[in-house]
Amino acid sequence: MVVRFVDRVAELSVLQGFAERGAGVPIYLYGPEGCGKTRLLRELVSRLEGARDYLVVYVDALEERDPGRAVRGSEELRRLLLDAVRGAAGGPLGVLLAYAVTRVVSSLERRLVEGRHVVVIVDDVARPLGLERLEAYVKSLLRLVEYDLAELYPASVLVVASTSEGLSLERLRRHPTWVSLRLLWGLPRSAFHELATGLGAPDTGVAEEAWRLTGGNPRALIQIATVYMWDIDAWLRGLDASLAAPLVAEARARGLLHALQRVVADPDSIVAEADPALQQVARLLLKNNLIVYKAVATLTGETIPADPGLGIGSYYAWQLPAYRELLRRRLGEAGG
Repeated sequence: MVVRFVDRVAELSVLQGFAERGAGVPIYLYGPEGCGKTRLLRELVSRLEGARDYLVVYVDALEERDPGRAVRGSEELRRLLLDAVRGAAGGPLGVLLAYAVTRVVSSLERRLVEGRHVVVIVDDVARPLGLERLEAYVKSLLRLVEYDLAELYPASVLVVASTSEGLSLERLRRHPTWVSLRLLWGLPRSAFHELATGLGAPDTGVAEEAWRLTGGNPRALIQIATVYMWDIDAWLRGLDASLAAPLVAEARARGLLHALQRVVADPDSIVAEADPALQQVARLLLKNNLIVYKAVATLTGETIPADPGLGIGSYYAWQLPAYRELLRRRLGEAGG
């Protein structure tokens, strides 16, 4: 099924503006898993890659072997990048391309770059590269913007890296001059309902229930529609078995049930006091991509308002409200 691109008009406009005038540092775009980062970035590439005054490359760092999925963009740059990793060993294709892209772009001939808008996107970068390597990698992207490409006289330079890996924020928030941190959230309610209708939601009640449990997350909605055929209870059972039950079992084994219950009640309890148990729970939830730090401006410069009904605090939020719901049930059964 081909799912059409819905909403994101403002975010796409901001990225197109950056592509035209450039950004002085790399943009690090993050947000909940499935919120639409990849779809947004691929849409940007599809609109720019055919323009003669643009030199565009997109790398999917999570792709293991398919060149067609791992790299897109201007044909000349795509060809050079694939040639650079052909026959190389040492990891999945996406990781090899992620490391090669800075080397290939910085070594381009001036005649290919001068006067053109250069856009470099590395998608889903944190997990395949690893947290230990992330800071050095982002520094290499900054060097690409500030020095390597500047010497080739481009019209502008935009470099974007993306991730849903929450622990990576701890590393990069220490370097505010290296990178611009930007947040992408789920779809607003009206756009979410539009997507649900396009996916064949049986009625508005089902679509609204999906909104309540996903918080506007488009990938979760697509999964409910195409894998579970709008059986939301079956979707919840799948999440419970794969995420909620193992996490509560681990929290119980580590004596963290009470701290977990506090975070389920209020995600901002993580920052409310210096409780070691709360910090352990926070790292556990961030590691498993169940919560996300959200006190960062979005692409459009706005902030996501707190919404207790959806599990959104001022600083932290549940990536899907369903996670909070399932943990709450499990903790009730466990006597948390």
